[in-house]
Amino acid sequence: MKEITITDNNDFSKDVLGKVYTKLFGFKNNGYFVEIGVGRCLPPAGSNTANLADIGWEGICIEPNTNYIEEIKNRHVHNNVRIYNYAAGSENRTTYIKGDTLDNETFNSFKSVGWYEEQILKETPVKVEEKITNDIFKEAEVPAKFDLLTVDVEGWEYEVIKSIDFAKYRPLVVLLEVRYNDPFFVRNFPELAKTSQQSVDVLLNNGYRPVFQQHDNPNQFFICDLLGGAVLQ
Repeated sequence: MKEITITDNNDFSKDVLGKVYTKLFGFKNNGYFVEIGVGRCLPPAGSNTANLADIGWEGICIEPNTNYIEEIKNRHVHNNVRIYNYAAGSENRTTYIKGDTLDNETFNSFKSVGWYEEQILKETPVKVEEKITNDIFKEAEVPAKFDLLTVDVEGWEYEVIKSIDFAKYRPLVVLLEVRYNDPFFVRNFPELAKTSQQSVDVLLNNGYRPVFQQHDNPNQFFICDLLGGAVLQ
């Protein structure tokens, strides 16, 4: 996918993510998104979907860390966004988040990199409610067909993706954090690289194909050919 020249004055269109959204959706202002793994939603961008919400999109944000919920609410106080304090996954259970991940392999693997003690070890585990992704979609009344699903959950992507019934819920575009093609992760975190590849395989097996990955960034876009994605080549 080629980089897009943007002439609109909206700040949303000036970064790479905004340019790709514009390529995929034009200047659509009435789309629907699901964002799983929002984080702190701090300015300027806030999250992968905050700027979409600012221009009129409706959607839901799913974030496990209770400490971030108020910040997300404040970011979307004027937007048509509903917020769910769950960890999307493949089970219904109570568990703990460490840093920004529920995945023990991710957490323990961080011991091999220098910033572990400074950044991760100081994190206090936070009690969270994990809920099957499909069940969250049902509770939130997510439409069967919608524009964008974005998943950024720090090593937990496969648990999220494999618990979505893509025969029932069919986003046109999926934005997924991937690590299977990152040499650093393949070398240092082989299990994470493996589950990342499994996440991609689920999408490929459900009619999606990769269309764009930002340079030096793990975010990769996939588009659904079954919903007419071929016209966006």
